Amino acid sequence: MKKSILALLIILILAFFVFTACQEEGGLSIDDRIKEFVKDVNNNRNNACKNNFHPLSGFRNGDSNTVTTLGFPSGPTYSVGSISGSGKSRTVVINGVAPITRTFTMLEDGKDNWYIMTIY
Repeated sequence: MKKSILALLIILILAFFVFTACQEEGGLSIDDRIKEFVKDVNNNRNNACKNNFHPLSGFRNGDSNTVTTLGFPSGPTYSVGSISGSGKSRTVVINGVAPITRTFTMLEDGKDNWYIMTIY
């Protein structure tokens, strides 16, 4: 009986380690976060800042008016044309009525989970 309990305990411990080691991280890369922001600008303007800005940015509580102030007026549908740069800064060409260029600075919040700090 003791051997059965010990064997079951070992199996449970191994299953726990296998399960936790195989779980995928839920983070977004810098480029993916920028694409998510643009997607939210089109579909979810009131939550675009909340969903994509770092809590330390000062923009996290922004709404659709903040999105407009950041250079994305309502009306056109936006898409990411190109992303370039390295480190924590990206230059992004965004297509709308006419292409616009914005520089995004990013901050990591956990392993491979990037958020926007500023857009200028």
